[in-house]
Amino acid sequence: IGTPTSDHIRTAVDTTTRHILVTVNIYGDADMTDAEIDAEARRLLSDYCSASDIQSRIVRASQA
Repeated sequence: IGTPTSDHIRTAVDTTTRHILVTVNIYGDADMTDAEIDAEARRLLSDYCSASDIQSRIVRASQA
C-alpha cells in the first residue's frame, strides 16, 4: 500500500506501479453492494490512473 507522497521509495506509487492493494473500510450498514463497490473502484482506477486489465478479489473481515 502506498501513495505518491510515501516517505520511502519502496512504498511509493508512480507511473511504473503495476500492482496495488485497495482497501475499502465501511462502518455500519453499507449503502453499496460488494459488486457496486468493486465497479466503482474499477471506474476510479480506470478514469484517474489509466488502469487496465484490473483483477479483483473481495475479502470481508468476517472471512479473514
